[in-house]
Amino acid sequence: MRWEYAIVMLVMTGCTAQYGDSTVQVALNDGQVLLGGLNTDILYLRGAAGLLEIPLEDVGEVVPVEGTDLGGANSHVTVWLRNGSELRGEWIDPELAVGIPLRGGVVPVDIPMASLERFQTQGEEIWPTGPVFRVQTSHGDDFLVDADRSSIRLMSDLGNFTPFLSECRSIEPISDGTWQVELHNGTILLGSLDDEQLELALPIGPERVGVAVSQLISVEQEYWEQPQPTFVSIDQPGSQESSGWFDNELLSIEKTRQVQLRH
Repeated sequence: MRWEYAIVMLVMTGCTAQYGDSTVQVALNDGQVLLGGLNTDILYLRGAAGLLEIPLEDVGEVVPVEGTDLGGANSHVTVWLRNGSELRGEWIDPELAVGIPLRGGVVPVDIPMASLERFQTQGEEIWPTGPVFRVQTSHGDDFLVDADRSSIRLMSDLGNFTPFLSECRSIEPISDGTWQVELHNGTILLGSLDDEQLELALPIGPERVGVAVSQLISVEQEYWEQPQPTFVSIDQPGSQESSGWFDNELLSIEKTRQVQLRH
């Protein structure tokens, strides 16, 4: 028995290094909940324009696009970043494991991905300060961009223009192939976007996201209102303190409010 115990403890402690320091919470469709370090620090998402590498530290939560679990959604998910960005696509090769701390070591548990209902990380939302530039696509992406590092090329009968998004108040389609670009000084330009795909920089998450012009719904400047900081607290088994888990509710409410303000 001593040898068996020693072997178990060796396996448990030997697994510690492959799991991150940040704890994640995984809710399964049978009521089980797993808490522990994850065996990767990058999530891979196949979006509308290719593969995205998303640092785990920027991820708030992951939920199935439809249905109640990942199996019912055929691995298609919405990844919520901490700043309210939503990136939609297929979770690539989601073979993940959680290291559950037990008896001074770590017990690895493979996550039954088809049964996954919700994947959450610890921490609060990151509320933007000042104006934000929000991109919405027909693919279902709805994210904030780094407007000082993202630009468009507009071909107009008045000439060609390449403004940074930070110089634009809004960019909207008005007819088939024609876009209206309003600058902050009141200038309104009409024309076609030169690129078939825009490469937009993000403040957190993947470095850049490609968006096909044919899927672009709008690029809007918005001013978000930050509510009182709040997050769900859950007591971890064996812990003397509570830890907060990211929840997209307040960010989702604010994003809906911003859409209503446009109309």
